[in-house]
Amino acid sequence: MNYLDYLDDKIRRFEEKEQGIIYLYLRLYGYELHNNIDNNDTIVNFNKLMDSYESINSIKSNIQNIYNTHIRNKANNKMNEETKALYYLYDKFDKLKNDEECKSNECKCAEDCDNLYNRYKDSDSHGEAFRKELEKFKEQYDFYIKEKYICYENIIFLLFSKYPYISIILVPVLISFILFVLYKVINSFI
Repeated sequence: MNYLDYLDDKIRRFEEKEQGIIYLYLRLYGYELHNNIDNNDTIVNFNKLMDSYESINSIKSNIQNIYNTHIRNKANNKMNEETKALYYLYDKFDKLKNDEECKSNECKCAEDCDNLYNRYKDSDSHGEAFRKELEKFKEQYDFYIKEKYICYENIIFLLFSKYPYISIILVPVLISFILFVLYKVINSFI
């Protein structure tokens, strides 16, 4: 309840309040997941939490209005699955960075994270917003892998491109261009 009060009182931008509510939902989901609580009812529990917050702060709160008009309807189905998918992905990544078990076998944890990412990336059932979040995750993951030199013998970078065939076309064109420029430079000096 204190977090919801903080969102309502201190945060001014609508988008940040909306993200804060989704963050709270993910925290509840993570708590239920890690404590072996049946998390098929996470959305039901979250609705109860938001309803109780409304009953306590019915006069002055804008959070419940944001939740009812912008999040509640989306949260039941597709958004729920997509947020869970992102939660699993970031949870694996967090374990790769911080977990003691992963420190002893970083390659295995990086490979698990890569496999989970590829499964979500290859799925056609997700929307454009989810794909943008996957791209943000990919950037963080690749930066971490490069920075820490994890699995340097077989580096695992996440491959994701909206148009993968562009690289097939661009590489030969760039090589041809570079060779042409080198040819002209060498001939002009000889």
